[in-house]
Amino acid sequence: MVMSRFKRLIKAFLFSYCHGLYLIGFGTKTRIFPKNIFPSNNPLIFFTSSIDHPNEQQQITKSLEANKADHRKLGKREEAIGKVLQEQNKRREDDIRLQAGIDVSVADIPVVHPTYTKVFYYQGGAVPKHETYAPSTGEPDTFERDENIEFEELLKSNDRFTAFIGYPGSGKTTLSKRLAKTEEYTCLYYKFMEMPIGEKVSFRKLIMDNIYPDLDETTREDAWEWIKENQKSCLLLFDGLDQAEWSFQDKVPKVDYDTPQSVPILIANLCNKHFLPDIKLVFTSRPHSVITLPAPLRPDSTILLGDMPLDGMKELFYYYAGASADKLWNDLSRNAKIVFALCYNPLLLQLVIAAGLAPTTKFGKISTTTRVFATVLENLRCSEHAKHQDITLLVKQVIELNLFLFA
Repeated sequence: MVMSRFKRLIKAFLFSYCHGLYLIGFGTKTRIFPKNIFPSNNPLIFFTSSIDHPNEQQQITKSLEANKADHRKLGKREEAIGKVLQEQNKRREDDIRLQAGIDVSVADIPVVHPTYTKVFYYQGGAVPKHETYAPSTGEPDTFERDENIEFEELLKSNDRFTAFIGYPGSGKTTLSKRLAKTEEYTCLYYKFMEMPIGEKVSFRKLIMDNIYPDLDETTREDAWEWIKENQKSCLLLFDGLDQAEWSFQDKVPKVDYDTPQSVPILIANLCNKHFLPDIKLVFTSRPHSVITLPAPLRPDSTILLGDMPLDGMKELFYYYAGASADKLWNDLSRNAKIVFALCYNPLLLQLVIAAGLAPTTKFGKISTTTRVFATVLENLRCSEHAKHQDITLLVKQVIELNLFLFA
């Protein structure tokens, strides 16, 4: 009896060695594992008696075939999500749009970040300390804050849903495109303004078919399955909630992935974890659209995009202004402090420099926000793209509007 078991053990050992298997156990409890299970998740193959029984040979064959089929399916889905990312990269625009009059290479622009501050937004965070308006003297506003966060740390929290809020021109879209390039997650990038209005669609169609119509149905289906199976590795990034032409309701019906519904209901089911509960979710928005979110749909954390730090602003200023940077910097910082304070905002920085570099501008004349906008518009009117169209009326309206706003 002992000799018989010993023979079976030797036979099992030789079989496992020849077929690339690990032998674990003894006698009637002998278990054999495929070598490639370490460290992958291939199924185990169990043996409870003689290794050369016909049924056990069939079990080996079926298990190995199933294992190969799973690998083929996984490979197809990984290939599909790769195609989605390639298509996304084609659709993505340049990170930074330059104003007319600034002649630099976008690829060479220094990477400068605004301040990122985690705030208790729904408890009154992100409110300036001074309650009444006071013209800036060159330093950015100070906000009641929890903590400042570096760009590299923005996606490292355990929060599932994060909202990045900021005022016009603060760099929300630029931030979203930079986050979309992260290597920590497989990121899928969407714009609220591109979502269908008044049309009922399924959630899968919303995030796959509508965004990537050039990909075939099989590729979109495989990519969708990959997302569902790899939620903890995925980031869904939605840019510009304030540009959505719809609003959320207080009561949200639960629906499944394949039921056509309106976009607000689908996005609400994503926010409240009914859809893709383990996925990383990011919105960008102006503050007013986030504050109105119903309580069940609110983000786990809110991060405010503030002004650029002085060193970063100066680096961009000198890059945009080129050879005229010293003269323009000194002129604005000494004689036009209100205009100089606008430069802490990435978009307004471009407008100020475009006005300062305009052919019709004389140093010392860009002293008010009205003059900045009027000069930029005049510069556009004289550009090749405008074809010398008469926009005098528009300039007049902008001047009147600025006089009203800053009176």
